[in-house]
Amino acid sequence: MNNYGIGFQGSKSRLAERIIDLLPSATHLYDLFCGGGAISHCALLSGKWKCVHFSDISDSVVLFRDCLEGNIPDGSEWISREEFYKRKDKDPYVRIAWSFGNNQRDYLYSREIEPYKKTVHEMLYAPTPNERRLKFKEVCRLMGKVKCRPYDMEFAEKSERFNSLKMGVVRTKLQSFEATNRLVEIADSRTTGAVGRGATPFFKGEYEMKVADYRDIDILPDSVIYCDIPYKGTREYRRDIFDHNAFYEWALAQTAPLFISEYSMPSDFECVAEFERVSTFSATNNSLRKIERIFRPKTQL
Repeated sequence: MNNYGIGFQGSKSRLAERIIDLLPSATHLYDLFCGGGAISHCALLSGKWKCVHFSDISDSVVLFRDCLEGNIPDGSEWISREEFYKRKDKDPYVRIAWSFGNNQRDYLYSREIEPYKKTVHEMLYAPTPNERRLKFKEVCRLMGKVKCRPYDMEFAEKSERFNSLKMGVVRTKLQSFEATNRLVEIADSRTTGAVGRGATPFFKGEYEMKVADYRDIDILPDSVIYCDIPYKGTREYRRDIFDHNAFYEWALAQTAPLFISEYSMPSDFECVAEFERVSTFSATNNSLRKIERIFRPKTQL
């Protein structure tokens, strides 16, 4: 796999394998700021730790655990703008999968494009072939197309899990399907074969999930700790305010090997690795390059 965890703003999916290679083996791995679960997902597939403990103060970890266990929505429910703002604070699936760029704040689609996306969604989940054809013609009308090409309808009917609908030279992405498919991929990665009774487990370790503050997690002996904290000076993913100074004090008191992802840290910490990545959340420049760094307390070196 080259994608790990839920699609999530600030995800370490593209760096997960390099970070996992950097972390030492032990009985336990603690991923205390799990977020979308990229590091924990990669860790479970790596077999380096007997048990992966993932936690976060947000209930995003509940959705990640549900993905691991195959307990996920099938994506058939259309979430409107009104439903999103009504349910997002209580439902991590709605808040994450149906938010723009998975930022957990803003609705997935603009007001102008939402009716079109809704029509495509209804076409894909229409209960009968005839209803699908009717919805497809409606989609074409919304697109301003004079004629629906036969191969477009054939493509739409034969596809069960797909990320976009191709119509002539126009390709329109349905982010809601991309998000749901990503959840399905996590569930499928649990096994080497088909998901279900009799499937062979592919995860090489156990896992434990908690919704908790990092300071409330008891670290067991023979453990490694990884912390992907909210980066200082950047916009928080949600409204929570993170106390960086309190985290620095906690980090310096740890005895288990501790690895921290950040752009920069105080002088009590030393950079032990650097990774260049391309920012995919820049509104103006998706080729913006960032240097991700891994720090450790100097007292541990």
